[in-house]
Amino acid sequence: MEGTNPVKDMVSGEKLSSLEDIINRWTPRTWYQEVWWWIRYGTWNWIGYRGEVWRYVVRFWQRGLKGYATCDVWGLNYYLAAVILGSVTELRNNLNGHPCDLKDLNEWKSILEQIIWTFEVVINIYDHDWMYLEPERRNAVEMKKLYKFAAECEKSHKKRGLDKTKYHVMTYEECERYEKGWEQFQRYFFSLWD
Repeated sequence: MEGTNPVKDMVSGEKLSSLEDIINRWTPRTWYQEVWWWIRYGTWNWIGYRGEVWRYVVRFWQRGLKGYATCDVWGLNYYLAAVILGSVTELRNNLNGHPCDLKDLNEWKSILEQIIWTFEVVINIYDHDWMYLEPERRNAVEMKKLYKFAAECEKSHKKRGLDKTKYHVMTYEECERYEKGWEQFQRYFFSLWD
């Protein structure tokens, strides 16, 4: 009563030559198979997840005591990017002063905007929606390869009914703006207070 499972086919001896073959053989369950799955397994999973409440409480206390939870360390780069993005946005919205080496509040606000944009890009890169090309590989040939890869990914997603996934290959200007934001973050790290 389940959809086809290419992994079972591989174990049973049928030869599938590539990952693409495996993905192409995978068919989603029909609506009545979904309903049956929920009757058979879903309710038990739902009941089992009631224990998750305790984990959320533990994470809340860990973040309160240490500033991070044990689970945050698993993806520390993403966790820190989200924290920095949120806190720098809050800082920009509630400005009361600026570093001494800047002329006025507007200059500081534009620097904070650059840092915010950079960390938004960090999260987009991490979520695999944006593609960044490192400076040492930044040339026309590599950029063309990246555009081709993005097009192939979108085509593959569309083939599987995941049309909402759009990839963005960062332009040279965006890459330079992104790197400038990292430089600003590094330069003004000790000034990120109000």
